[in-house]
Amino acid sequence: MRDEEVLAKVTLVKGVEAVNVTAIVDTGADVSIISRRLAEKLGCLIELEEVEEVETAKKGVTVRIVGYCIPSRIMFQGERVPLALLYVAEDLIEDMIVGRHEIDLWGVVFTREGPRATRRVLRVI
Repeated sequence: MRDEEVLAKVTLVKGVEAVNVTAIVDTGADVSIISRRLAEKLGCLIELEEVEEVETAKKGVTVRIVGYCIPSRIMFQGERVPLALLYVAEDLIEDMIVGRHEIDLWGVVFTREGPRATRRVLRVI
């Protein structure tokens, strides 16, 4: 793990399926990515017509983006946050990487106790 990465508990929900993961929060990543196995477990994989290879910060390392997923609910460190489009990578070792777009969207701040979201979803009853 690099200095600009920290870990966070994330719950992704799609329909009746909910999955808890420990995600890498990576300020150096532009977008958020989940593994194909996680997207399939949630039942939310929408496959792309053409696979895209995306270069990572590690020299010479790429990931294959095979689709995307939009969960019906996302919890970040126990707080419900705005929905986000998550790219799905075929060869991702981690379950999830939270990138800069969602860090900004969710208003993630980094504290001594760990990252936390400051933008919450209003709950409608």
